Amino acid sequence: MPDQTIPQPIGLPRRYILGAVLAGGLIATASGLGLIGYGSTPKSADFRFSRGIDFAPGEDAAAMGMIAEYVVRPDIGFHITGHTGTSGASAANLTLSQSRADTVREMMIEQGVAPNRILSAIGVGGGSPLPRGADQTDREYQRSLSRVTITAVRLP
Repeated sequence: MPDQTIPQPIGLPRRYILGAVLAGGLIATASGLGLIGYGSTPKSADFRFSRGIDFAPGEDAAAMGMIAEYVVRPDIGFHITGHTGTSGASAANLTLSQSRADTVREMMIEQGVAPNRILSAIGVGGGSPLPRGADQTDREYQRSLSRVTITAVRLP
């Protein structure tokens, strides 16, 4: 009687293939959720001023856009930091930077941000300058320092 061995299928067993498909699905799901979470991560942005407490053209609208993004999220709080250039009297710069922070604070409250979500609104004068670009004139550099930084953070 001839040997009647049953031929074995060539390739991987089904359980290995099924395991690989499931693992790939889990990895894809985790990656997708990570990307969704990244999109909702709080951020920090600078908004320039032209003189005094007047925003540079278009900057107030940009600031309001950021505020609108987070006003509906009660889990987000804000730090506001006013800045000025580094030239001039330090005391005057400190006062001006505080006025800029206060201006943005009031704007946020008017847009519907609860005051208790504004964790700080401080002016630092010229105490936190940005790096100077190699091609910037002194005047351009000083203008770039006139700004308010809004930092959105998750509340505990």
